[in-house]
Amino acid sequence: MARVLDEDTLTRRQRIFGESHPDTLSSANNLAFDLHTLGEHQAARALREDTLAQYRRSLGDDHPLTLYSAYCLTVDLRAVGEYQAARALDQDTLAHRRRVLGEHHPHTLRSASNLAVDLRALGEYDAARALVRTPSPAGARNVAVGCCASKSPSCSLACNFPKADS
Repeated sequence: MARVLDEDTLTRRQRIFGESHPDTLSSANNLAFDLHTLGEHQAARALREDTLAQYRRSLGDDHPLTLYSAYCLTVDLRAVGEYQAARALDQDTLAHRRRVLGEHHPHTLRSASNLAVDLRALGEYDAARALVRTPSPAGARNVAVGCCASKSPSCSLACNFPKADS
């Protein structure tokens, strides 16, 4: 049902606003989420790649919507087993978010968590562990880095790595 509604909304927004309008691109990201959830990872990836390219052209590399779209694409890349590509995009997105949003912004922390998952998938356990165990300031709304005590799923993935010499 959500997919049908999101397809309809995307079609309407394309017709009314055009292909590169932020509202149209937001609808494309919503549809890609539906596709990913339904297990149609290649279709989700293709739609997100196109959406990211359009965000970059229309809003630039540093716009929060562009960075969110990049963040979402990394999830699809991992789902199709493209861990190196996910890592490269996560590294780029994390660098942009650190510069634009700050080191301890929740979206920056989510990007750090995503990168740690990539590193773990690539067997780079020490780098992943170091990334998620970086301390954050007291009171920060920590969703990724330094969160091992929180028992969140992404942190438990990152904090329970085998030792590098295992």
